[in-house]
Amino acid sequence: MQAAVVLTSAIINSKDVGFTFHIFMDSVDDKNLSLFDQLAEKFCVNIYIYIVNMDSFRGFGAEKTRFTAVSLFRLCMTDVLRKITDRFLYLDADVLCLNDLSVFLDIEFDEKIVAAVPDLAKDRLEEWGIKNSTYFNSGVLLISCNTWEKENITEQLFSFRDRLDNKIKYPDQDILNRVLNGKVKYLDKRFNFFGFYGTTLQTDYIIYHFIGREKPW
Repeated sequence: MQAAVVLTSAIINSKDVGFTFHIFMDSVDDKNLSLFDQLAEKFCVNIYIYIVNMDSFRGFGAEKTRFTAVSLFRLCMTDVLRKITDRFLYLDADVLCLNDLSVFLDIEFDEKIVAAVPDLAKDRLEEWGIKNSTYFNSGVLLISCNTWEKENITEQLFSFRDRLDNKIKYPDQDILNRVLNGKVKYLDKRFNFFGFYGTTLQTDYIIYHFIGREKPW
């Protein structure tokens, strides 16, 4: 349900974009597969679904947090998508697209690997001993596949498996920040606005992100 809402909000607010969606999941039933087929047909878009083997994500400590191991999929999806595209926009399933996503096509990486918005948890990097840097939110990421592969980012990320200590709080986000430190282009908050109940919207927000435990559903 949540993924379908994200896709629909992207499509209806970006009418001149020819979308191809790649959805990474741990499982899916026939009913939902049929619903995705209907969505693709209705809006004339391509939707590809990947069922990921969860064994690869043991040892990252997700079970010690409020997050599931599914959140770790973004650590390796570049290895799949780099065979298709040189860049892609990753979106969490708890976001809404409020304006035209084509603005992401105009963003230059400036030799960085990802473009992202700074997170509210500003002290996370200091807990890892990394100072004078900016902690970013991993819910919306514009990723350069070529640079990611060139610098072996997936291998670096998975090197933390089975050797994480008790400092882990946001499994994928903490690891991404450690590995990509100094390799991030920071974007304005309108590209990934952190929303709570009662938050006032502005008309130029591109993506609204329902962070925290409370979700509209």
